[in-house]
Amino acid sequence: MASSQNGYPAGDRSLIHNPRVPGTSITFPGGLRRGPTGDLLLWVAAQLHHRVEDGGTGYGMWGYAYRAIRGATSLSNHASGTAIDWHAPRHPLGKSGTFNAAQVREIRKILAEAGGCIRWGGDYTGRKDEMHFEAVASEAACARALAAVSGSTTPEQPARPATPGDDLVILDKTFLAVGHNDFRLTVPVGTASAAWGLSTAVLSIVGNGPVTGTVYVQDDKRGIVNWPIKVTNAGGICARFWDYLPNGTTQLGIVLDAPNGGTVTIEGKAK
Repeated sequence: MASSQNGYPAGDRSLIHNPRVPGTSITFPGGLRRGPTGDLLLWVAAQLHHRVEDGGTGYGMWGYAYRAIRGATSLSNHASGTAIDWHAPRHPLGKSGTFNAAQVREIRKILAEAGGCIRWGGDYTGRKDEMHFEAVASEAACARALAAVSGSTTPEQPARPATPGDDLVILDKTFLAVGHNDFRLTVPVGTASAAWGLSTAVLSIVGNGPVTGTVYVQDDKRGIVNWPIKVTNAGGICARFWDYLPNGTTQLGIVLDAPNGGTVTIEGKAK
């Protein structure tokens, strides 16, 4: 199989999906690579939206495309779903200075937070491509970077394990479809909304078998953080993950693979 410039397999559409950028309605036409590399690019896109410039409706965004690098013969990283173009009309190929100085400083912070796994086309030594962000590290390195930018919780060993009690009520419950799931849970309205952000508000993921993926938590103080999720069967018991929701949680983005289905439940103490 052919590889893109960064060494990832190219042209395999089974490795591509089309998730939304967490906390937005933005998708990248063509899609992104499944797994931590694509999820890290999604995280970068979410940070660009919240910290650099509003992504709007997503017009001018691009993801997977099986093609060569413009003006070259080697396959673009777009051909493996490991690159995104952000607002192409605002930041056209070959043009410099399309972001202001403050925006460039924030971009460099985001890239540093991503552990150097993502390269910006504005840093190219030759022709600049300021719309372009691409993976330049292995999938394992991207997974480590994704874990580093997530919340303080370690999914396999929750830092603050929650024990559901009689005082907890279900605020939202969504069934995981068999296979890939990509959806959002928004803040409940009415009386139940008071439970969101309290120490007793907890997230539960229960799988009828293994579940892997990412939960993106939109927080009104810190923006978007994420938890890589990996829960597995133990002794034939359904996989389970519990943790508190951060204070100020307003929305959850769920990107999970559940080969046998399952449920995602939000519980909290009603007032």
